[in-house]
Amino acid sequence: MTIDQAAQLATDVLSEQHLSPTYQLRSDDPPTVAPGCIASLVDMHRLTHSTVPGMVDATEVKELFSRTRVLTGTGLSVLRVSIGPLRPSGPCDSLPDGRKRRWAGWDFDNVAGLDDLEAWAGVAGVWPLAEETARSAWRAVFAPSVKGFVDGSLVRRVTGYYLDMTTRRRWIETEPYDDETRRHIFSKNQSGREWEHLWLSIPRGPVAEFTARI
Repeated sequence: MTIDQAAQLATDVLSEQHLSPTYQLRSDDPPTVAPGCIASLVDMHRLTHSTVPGMVDATEVKELFSRTRVLTGTGLSVLRVSIGPLRPSGPCDSLPDGRKRRWAGWDFDNVAGLDDLEAWAGVAGVWPLAEETARSAWRAVFAPSVKGFVDGSLVRRVTGYYLDMTTRRRWIETEPYDDETRRHIFSKNQSGREWEHLWLSIPRGPVAEFTARI
């Protein structure tokens, strides 16, 4: 199917949660997957490249989004940062081991062969967050979002931040969740299976945003 058709399919799958009587979601904030989300997931090697340009596999799209929990109204504090395909990094401070950050973004296949430090530097910094916002996000869910979709493998806990002196933006420090807390974040669907990924309905514009969802 085309990228546009895949976006509509993903939206329909997420909307099943919205329509469920057991799921509480504001009526003015339904999940909507944009074609750009699907295109980025293909470019980031999260969805398979089709042999036909501009086409994706419908089964793969449906499977991915059927395992995705919509987070609106869950009571979790979330620090969302917007990520995309791997690209050359702009100037910023050196990494803790003294290397320059070469890449920003994420590639699920890691075709560049980055080690853990350099790979995580592509999503952990540098973000235009105010000092107060960064401070408020302590222990929040760190959610690197591909236009709303958050792969479960990237979800971590915010443990701190520090100022990048070159950009005056902030690096986000994180750690993995323990199993019990992770189960709370992902919860279980109506079939009793744990969700694997997250969806955030996001406003246009901000590339980083903290929300305390009470």
